[in-house]
Amino acid sequence: MELKEAICERHTKDYGTAYKPSECIVTVGGKHVIFNLMQILVNPGDEVIIPVPYWVTYKDVVNYAGGKCVFVESDEAAGFTITAAMIAPHITSRTKVLIINSPSNPSGGVIEKDEFEKIFKLAQSRGIWLMTDECYCRFLYGSEPFSIAAQPGARDTVIVAGSLSKTYAMTGWRVGFGLAPAHLISAIGKLQSHMTSNPTSIAQKAAVEALRGPQESVGLMLGEYRTRRDYVVKRLLDDAKVAVVPGEAFGTDRHIRISYATSMEQLQKGLDRIEAFLKELN
Repeated sequence: MELKEAICERHTKDYGTAYKPSECIVTVGGKHVIFNLMQILVNPGDEVIIPVPYWVTYKDVVNYAGGKCVFVESDEAAGFTITAAMIAPHITSRTKVLIINSPSNPSGGVIEKDEFEKIFKLAQSRGIWLMTDECYCRFLYGSEPFSIAAQPGARDTVIVAGSLSKTYAMTGWRVGFGLAPAHLISAIGKLQSHMTSNPTSIAQKAAVEALRGPQESVGLMLGEYRTRRDYVVKRLLDDAKVAVVPGEAFGTDRHIRISYATSMEQLQKGLDRIEAFLKELN
């Protein structure tokens, strides 16, 4: 209960929502809550709309539930963003869930607040659940973070999938959470009780400290990530014209995925090796 209260408090402070502990569930990492949600919402034949590129878990958990993935292609030239107009033609009578991940892993694409509101209103008007994956919600370098769950009426049809892994660098602690209407949370709880009851009590105590403790470290970490991102982008993509690791697992074979969540020393070493390899090819 203490952790559920801390999650609701932090989400209220950061985004202006008003969730109660009865509308919150704690899971073993962010992927766990997404898996649970798809199992309770998606029946065989139901359709789930997923923008491309997508996080690999989305497709697999929908398939596992017997659902059908409906992919919406995004455009690199437009920053991989997704709009309501792009989503609308893919909605059918079988559409059950729309998954939005902004900022996106792997593309980094960001949906601006006014466009996200249009997407929310579209989903709401068509009776579709909108799952907002907020795993990277604080990883914005040019705008302020927000949650679509703060929109009036959003708590009836919006599901928040969250994680402490990225914002608080707690990947190995395995703590995720879901915010949703109480009846969905209750259903997830029944399912989860037969899988694994909860993250370890030690991880939960650490999560409470992260959520209720000083938040200055989050800004410092984002500043360092900005430096690393800019360094990687400058040294590789535009000039190299080479595919290092293809992105098929994320739904696109036209791009590569590079993680800069490591030290500058490791980034320099890795990019030096790529540069040397390309010079050898010439």
